[in-house]
Amino acid sequence: MLDQLKQSQAKIRMPLFAQVIYPVLEREIASDNLQAIQVLLHYTTLLNNYNSMQKLSDGYSAGALVKRYLQQEPENREMLLKKEALLFNDLYFAVHELPHGVLYGMNGATLDGCKELLDLLEEYKSTCQKLQIDRDADIRYYDMHFQGYQDYLLHRDLYESYRDYIYHHNLEVQKQQIYYFS
Repeated sequence: MLDQLKQSQAKIRMPLFAQVIYPVLEREIASDNLQAIQVLLHYTTLLNNYNSMQKLSDGYSAGALVKRYLQQEPENREMLLKKEALLFNDLYFAVHELPHGVLYGMNGATLDGCKELLDLLEEYKSTCQKLQIDRDADIRYYDMHFQGYQDYLLHRDLYESYRDYIYHHNLEVQKQQIYYFS
């Protein structure tokens, strides 16, 4: 069944996914079946809708599935590329409101949030190095704003806004290119 699902071009609707496909894949993933992880990653839109519909905050996400796969096959290029894309999207989201500020989740980043974003950036940098992908310009840009926003939060009384901080420190604000995976 997994081979057929992976190769299928047919459109899968939610009732079939929820009642048949997800339960089978969930069982297979619990037994560390890597092929089941690949298949479920093929249906991320359905997976996200299913988690939302079931109100599952601890359900499988694309990030959790990629992480689980890489625990067993840490050098798998396809999964490393998916990880790189997921991390990039998280990093991009954090700065997409510039020059207004840096986000952590749906809110403005705190000092702890900036630290976690810097940790995420290190994970991204490591993943890019494994893949031998040059994302140095993006990494420097994110680092500049995560460090800058952290400094801004520490010295908030000296600036009208993060935009003012950017101006006084001559920080670059640019449009980012988004990399997607399917």
